[in-house]
Amino acid sequence: MVAVNTRECYRILGVSLNAGASEVRAAYRSLLKSLHPDLAGSEAARDKLERVITAYRTLRTISPNLVSFPESRPTPGDRYAPPRSFDLFELGALARDAVRPDRRAFAVRCLANTRKRAALGFIKQALFDESDIVVKEALKALRLFHVHSCSGELAAVYHHGSEDVRREVLISVEHSNAISRFATVLRLGMQDQCPELRSKAVRLFTLAKRTRTAEPMGSRS
Repeated sequence: MVAVNTRECYRILGVSLNAGASEVRAAYRSLLKSLHPDLAGSEAARDKLERVITAYRTLRTISPNLVSFPESRPTPGDRYAPPRSFDLFELGALARDAVRPDRRAFAVRCLANTRKRAALGFIKQALFDESDIVVKEALKALRLFHVHSCSGELAAVYHHGSEDVRREVLISVEHSNAISRFATVLRLGMQDQCPELRSKAVRLFTLAKRTRTAEPMGSRS
C-alpha cells in the first residue's frame, strides 16, 4: 500500500502512482520550467515550486534511481561542467535546496558554465544565499555573463554582506565594462569601514566619472 505522503508527492507532480522514473523526471522538469523565477515570479508560484521540489526529493529518497545529485565536492582539477544527466532546472533546484553550501556553490558554478541566459534567474537567487561561499560563487558567475542590469541586487548584497563578500562585489564591478552603472554600490563602498575596500571604491568611482565624462553625448542614456 502506498503511503499518504507518497500519494501526495505523485499528485503534486501530476503523475500516476505507477509512473516510471522517466515519466516522473519529465513531469518534474516540466514543472520547474513553468515555475521558473523569470517566468512565474508570484508568491503562489514560488510556493508551488517549493512543493514540487519537496515532492520530487521525497520520491527520490524512496526511489533513488529517479535522480542522482552530486554527493561530494569537486576536486581542484574539476572543470565544474554540468553532469550530462542534469538539465538547467535541476541545477537551479540544487543551487537553491542542497543542504551543504559547497554543493549549492557547485551547482551555481555549473549554471554559470552553461552560459545560458536562462541560468541568470537561479544565479541571482544565489546572491542572497545564507552562505558566503555560495554568494561569492554567484558573484563570480555573473561576471561570465557581463550583466549590467543587476546593480540593485549587488547594492543589496554589498549592504548586507561580510567583508569577503563586499570585496567580491567590488571585484565584479571592476570587471564590468560599465562601471558607471554601479554608482550605488560604489557609494556604499566609499563609506565602508574597511580602509582597503573604501580605497578601492573611491578609485572605481573616480574611474567611472572619468569614463562617463569621456562618453560622447549621444551615447548617454
